[in-house]
Amino acid sequence: MVLTCQKNKDNAVPRKHDDETSTSASVSSRTSDSIKKRTSKNKSKKPSKGCEANGANKQSPSNAAIASEWMTDMTNFEGYDAQSFVDMWVSYYESPEDIVLEDGESYSPIACAQILYSTWLSFPDLQFPYAPIKDDPKDPNRVYIEEIYVSGTHKGVPYTLLPGVLPEIPPSGKYISNDEQRFILTMNNGKIQKCEVVALGCFTGFAGLYTQAVYASRWQP
Repeated sequence: MVLTCQKNKDNAVPRKHDDETSTSASVSSRTSDSIKKRTSKNKSKKPSKGCEANGANKQSPSNAAIASEWMTDMTNFEGYDAQSFVDMWVSYYESPEDIVLEDGESYSPIACAQILYSTWLSFPDLQFPYAPIKDDPKDPNRVYIEEIYVSGTHKGVPYTLLPGVLPEIPPSGKYISNDEQRFILTMNNGKIQKCEVVALGCFTGFAGLYTQAVYASRWQP
């Protein structure tokens, strides 16, 4: 069985990291400080006079900057436990609305953050490299994040997208790189209002990593 389009479910629960050493107090403080710092920066930004006069939403460079920070924090796991990472990453969103995939399927930011953390436990060097973020010339609140190639070495814990549902794939120690995908973000007042994910290849997202992990370990479900 080969998975190429398995979607993530809201009830996916990440596994605990046996080597976590951060205390809950320090983790909670870091999460709170990170969220407060970002909120403070967003509040300090004021619209230009031209924007106020026209009553229009002027494209702000902060949209691209916030999107870049969001992408960086997508692999910013050190010092966080599973729940505090979820809290930090979801704080970028205006609401817990679903992330929309190119075929109309969707899953919540909370579920995505949970699986991100779980994936990191299996791929400790997990990376989401991307090209410079572009503003949409036709929509001042939309940004494009392109040339995303998710990659990592499966040298952590066994990997599964859905614990208890999909088999765990034993670590192969091999480096895996997905095909290209694109994120389209719609921003509102410094928050992500909508996230659309577009696959530009066969192996993308968490399902792509899982399928390639199967091949790499020469394990067939």
